[in-house]
Amino acid sequence: MVKENLYGTLGVSKVASEGEIKKAFYKLALRSHPDKNPGDAEAAARFREQKRAYDVLMDATKRKRYDRTGRVGDTPIEDHVSISVDDVEAFVREYRNSDAETDDLRAYTTSRKGDVTRVLEAIIGSEDGDERRYVETIFQLFREKKLPNKFRKTFLATKDRIISLADLDQHDGEDLGDDDDDDSEDDELEDDDDGLFDDDDDDD
Repeated sequence: MVKENLYGTLGVSKVASEGEIKKAFYKLALRSHPDKNPGDAEAAARFREQKRAYDVLMDATKRKRYDRTGRVGDTPIEDHVSISVDDVEAFVREYRNSDAETDDLRAYTTSRKGDVTRVLEAIIGSEDGDERRYVETIFQLFREKKLPNKFRKTFLATKDRIISLADLDQHDGEDLGDDDDDDSEDDELEDDDDGLFDDDDDDD
């Protein structure tokens, strides 16, 4: 019996919480759900694989057995889609502007050391136009010292260079980041913070 990488299917770690697994699945379902891809057999197959991984990893007993053996056993891939587009979109509506979204923005900014050029790709349910809201949230995280000040220069240098979803889709897999040779613009952006970082001490 072939071993399956259920965690890899959803793009989560082996120690992911149920919340992280659910969030990862719904993020994938936004793109792969059959109702969003009528007539696309490949998308339907991807969704079935993702749904199967989700079903196993969200069931404590099945997940424990899978973690022990690396196999799913006879768990079938259900042809009937029990999660609808409405379910996915309801999840996204609840997620937007939530504490979970703020936590993800903080985690993303930290992992990228302040570079937010691809933030729309990373946050569930992002839409072109969310850039300003995300930037304002990240500014607030800096104000509250929930982000290290050592990342602020990179953040200020990239906050106006966020890549649109249309460009991300068009150039999927390509490096769309800006070159690092425009130091003068970085310095200008560093000064353009409207006093948001006054009296802050740099973190180690």
